[in-house]
Amino acid sequence: MYEACQIQVPDNWTWGTSYNLPLDEMMEVIEGALTEKFPVAWACDVSDKGFSIRNGIAVMPNQSWKAMSDEEVNAVYSAPHAEAEITQEMRQEQYDNYLTQDDHGMVLQGIVKDQEGNQFFIVKNSWGDIPNDFKPGYLYASNSYMRLKTISVMMHKDALPKSLRKKLGSFHYKYNIDNQQLLVHFICELRVDSYQLSNICCFLQSYPTVCHKKTR
Repeated sequence: MYEACQIQVPDNWTWGTSYNLPLDEMMEVIEGALTEKFPVAWACDVSDKGFSIRNGIAVMPNQSWKAMSDEEVNAVYSAPHAEAEITQEMRQEQYDNYLTQDDHGMVLQGIVKDQEGNQFFIVKNSWGDIPNDFKPGYLYASNSYMRLKTISVMMHKDALPKSLRKKLGSFHYKYNIDNQQLLVHFICELRVDSYQLSNICCFLQSYPTVCHKKTR
C-alpha cells in the first residue's frame, strides 16, 4: 500500500508506475483536488451501459440492466435513482474478470449535486461537442460510477494533502510539457495475482493486486 507499482492494463505498454491507495482515500484525493481547483485526468471504462454520452451521464444503478424494463432504464438516465454501493471487493472482481478496462481518458473539472443531494463529477470528454441535456462535450459521472469504473487518475502534485505525501515518501511524477506542471498518478487498490496492494498515486488507482505482470 502507498507504493509505486505497474497497473496491468493493455494501454500501459510502457509499464509506467502508479501509486496504490485504498478506494476511499483515492476518492478523497480526487474530491480534494477538484475542491482546490485542480483538474484531474481520469482513465476509466466507458463500455458499461451506465456511460451514456448521448444522455450526458455515467451512472451505476443498484440493479442489473438486464433486470430493468425499458421504462426503468429511461428513468435511470433522466432522474435521480438508487445507485449501487461500491466496495473494494467489487472493483477487484470487475478487474479480474475483464469487466473494467482502460477504454478512455477524460478530465474531471468539478463536483455538483442533484436535487436529492447525490454527488456527481463534471467530466469534459474528448469526443467533440456531442449534444446532450447537460452541455455538449460534457457529462455527469456519479460517485458510484467513479468508484467502480476508474482505472487511474492523474493530478498536480500540489493537489495532494500533506498527510498523503508523508505516506508516499519520495514519489515519482510526470512532467507535462504543455503547462509545465508536475503530475502525480494514482490507482485504487487492485490485486494482481498474489500481490496485495491498495490504490496508486503518481497515477492513482484502487485495486488490491496490480504489480505483477499479468497477460490480459
